Amino acid sequence: VVFLCFGTGWAAVRAFLLSLVEAGNKVPCTVFAVADSPGEHYDTEFQANLRALAPWINLRLLVREKDDPWLLGAQPAAEATHFELIEEPTETLLAQRPQAPHTIVVVGPGAEVDGAKERLVAGGVSESDIETHGWSDGREWDPQFREEWEAWRAWTSTWTQP
Repeated sequence: VVFLCFGTGWAAVRAFLLSLVEAGNKVPCTVFAVADSPGEHYDTEFQANLRALAPWINLRLLVREKDDPWLLGAQPAAEATHFELIEEPTETLLAQRPQAPHTIVVVGPGAEVDGAKERLVAGGVSESDIETHGWSDGREWDPQFREEWEAWRAWTSTWTQP
């Protein structure tokens, strides 16, 4: 099983992984956890503990930006945490996936989940091998909100730390 989780999609995947550990089920799996910047990976202490407890779980922390916006107020990451700077998470997943069919579970905000599924299918993954769990904040239907959000996100990505 391969998981691709965006933002708080990690929380849902974390619960599933804990259930595997609790059941003693050592199913090898890979998790691609995606965030905009390192500080948005809010759970690095837990992830470090999970790596020690369940070494059969390959957890990869992907970031779209090398640095956090200076107003984020992120806490330092756990010791030995490694972030991979990527342009597109699905390209990273496609480059690393084994050729044998397996399930790819995509979890997170609906727009990101839908986009990831489209890119995975375009990359050669069978739709029947993709399971999606996306959610909405109830405002995605409003084009004005989407434009404002994208403008704000572009603006904040230009911030640098003092």
